[in-house]
Amino acid sequence: MTNMSRSPQNPNSSKQNARTERFDFFGSIVGWIAGIDSELGIQVDFEGNPGAPLPALSTVSLKPEELREAIAERRGVVLLFERNHAERPLLIGLVQPPPAEGLLDLIVDGVDPVEARVDGERVVIEGRDEVVLRCGNASIVMRRDGRIVVRGTEVVSHSTGTNRIRGGSVRIN
Repeated sequence: MTNMSRSPQNPNSSKQNARTERFDFFGSIVGWIAGIDSELGIQVDFEGNPGAPLPALSTVSLKPEELREAIAERRGVVLLFERNHAERPLLIGLVQPPPAEGLLDLIVDGVDPVEARVDGERVVIEGRDEVVLRCGNASIVMRRDGRIVVRGTEVVSHSTGTNRIRGGSVRIN
């Protein structure tokens, strides 16, 4: 590893003369984490780097296992350069791997349904404005204003006791 070091307080400090190579472009490049130095911290490298990996300041917090994984996989990192100097890399993020499924499939298919299995004495499902239970052509809609709508191709009500219908008025057909 190189002997260069710099601190966020004094970015011009170094143990040896720093390279003064400037890039003739603006923007980010994708490099990789080459290693970790106990004194200098994260070391990065990138295509076109004429020397050894360089110590980088980081704007992201990386856990030790994330660092080890990024090094082992040579996972891409997004780099910017302080004052456009090649010897002053700033690590601003890790390139995220593509999802296991294609992104288009995730958008087209939507969100996977959630399944709940509850074995308790009381279950509460609460919605701010509305709760909808739906299966095929059947649905039960409970609204905030207290209205409940039961729909289906056939609605059957069974009771071992009295089956009551109560309301301010009851209309049948």
